[in-house]
Order: sequence, then C-alpha cells, then structure tokens
Amino acid sequence: MKTSIYYILSLGLLIVSCSAQKKLVKDAPADFSEAVFKEWYGGREDSGVGFLLELSMVENDQSIVWENAFFRGGMAPIEVKEKNNGMVLVAKFINQAKNQSNAKDTPETESNEDIDFTSGLGDTEAILSFSKEGKTKYFKVTDIKQGKPLIYR
Repeated sequence: MKTSIYYILSLGLLIVSCSAQKKLVKDAPADFSEAVFKEWYGGREDSGVGFLLELSMVENDQSIVWENAFFRGGMAPIEVKEKNNGMVLVAKFINQAKNQSNAKDTPETESNEDIDFTSGLGDTEAILSFSKEGKTKYFKVTDIKQGKPLIYR
C-alpha cells in the first residue's frame, strides 16, 4: 500500500515538474531581418560599459508585448524603436552585474532561476520573452552578428 502511494506521488511530481519548464516557440513572432550586438563605452568613467542587442524587423505585431532579452548571461528589457527602414528591438545591457535589476517585471511564477534554457546559449544566441494574448512565450534568436563598437564622448 505504501509503495503504491509513493509511486502515485512520484508520478504526480514528475508531471508537475515537466509542465513548469519553459518552452521555446518554434515560429518567429516577427520577421527579423538582422540581429546585431554592439559593445558600447561611456565617455565618462561613471557612465559605464555594456552592449546593445538590436534586432531589425519589417513591422511590429501590435498584439505582441516585448519583455526581456536574455543574452550572454544577462537580462535586459526590450524597447521597440522606429527606424527609417522599419522597426528595431533594442536591449541595452549594462555591466553584466547591474543589468539584472534593469529587467522588466516578470510574472510571479517566473524568476531568473526558472529560466534554465538560457544557460546553454552560445555567444551568438539570445532568448526573447514576449507576451501574446496574456501568455508569456520565449523565442530563440541565432546567428547574432557583432557590429562596430559605440564610443560615447
């Protein structure tokens, strides 16, 4: 009797733990034409250093709310900006140690520890989180190119 209860509880925990894992969507939520990251350096010592992650897209689906970008061990909020040839998603990473506090609020069920798929990312890969119809989803961007550094004076 005790053995069967143990198996039932173990099976229940296994099902719950599998459903809590974050899953990446396979279809891109937007048509990205280019993905680039650029190191930036502030002109003053206190202005810091970091890098920008920029993803160019033809148009932005208004039903998508862009949240955070996970790249090279850090997390930064995503901003949507207009450029003359379309839209650009921009995530500004500031001194890896500081950028964790810059991220947009995430739902209570989600924390940095929950997002275990970011630990296996390569140097040219990022994860974007976005909301659509009230559900948070994740998409992997690959083949991110390195652009020219930006030096502010």
